[in-house]
Amino acid sequence: MKRKVPMKKKDKLEPCPFCGEVPGVTVADTLKNFWVKCYNLKCSKNPETNWKINYDSPEEAIAAWNRRSPCQR
Repeated sequence: MKRKVPMKKKDKLEPCPFCGEVPGVTVADTLKNFWVKCYNLKCSKNPETNWKINYDSPEEAIAAWNRRSPCQR
């Protein structure tokens, strides 16, 4: 089971590099595994951080997402 994580005001997510929309942070309840993904249904790529890496916190997943290349729309 997975669910979206509420964002804190201090958490700044860079936009999706393909569509420019703000992504969401997700956690798999059974694994305590966080990742960031673009949930825009109109996005051609729907990129995400690698959920197999096991980011232990939303902040770690956000940091990984924000290391991505800048938006290329």
